[in-house]
Amino acid sequence: MTTESDMATTASAAEDTRRRAQSERVRRGMRAAAQQGFYVFARAPYGYRKVPVWNNGVRRFTLELDPPASTTVRWIFDLRIEGASELEIAAELNASRTNPPTVWRWETRHVQRILGDEVYCGTAVAARQDMQNPETAVRALDAFPAIVTTQEFDQAQRMA
Repeated sequence: MTTESDMATTASAAEDTRRRAQSERVRRGMRAAAQQGFYVFARAPYGYRKVPVWNNGVRRFTLELDPPASTTVRWIFDLRIEGASELEIAAELNASRTNPPTVWRWETRHVQRILGDEVYCGTAVAARQDMQNPETAVRALDAFPAIVTTQEFDQAQRMA
């Protein structure tokens, strides 16, 4: 005899399976879009603007440079390559009254995020968690206009 508790457990397990399958479909779609060089995240990174494009009847997004902000990103990488710390870069940006990404002032976390994001050398990455596992990460090189070269990006990473 099946009890109400057994039915609830079965329904819950079925819902979990459905949710996992949906999550996997979304992840596969993001990976496929990134492989084609599309931007798959909700907000454009500082220095860029999201631009809608149509791909086989599907609305996708790519990135274009946001001139004032992309100049700031370039400056952040230049300061880092010259040896400045994230704290020093944030202080310099605040002293120059450069508009920050989201809040009223630059913080080291903003600088760290910019310095660590491959998008600035033109690379599309499928999902943030994929960046942790190089074997499974989906990267499309030269998908977007680069603000820094791959060599400059790598040099900034070594400065950490």
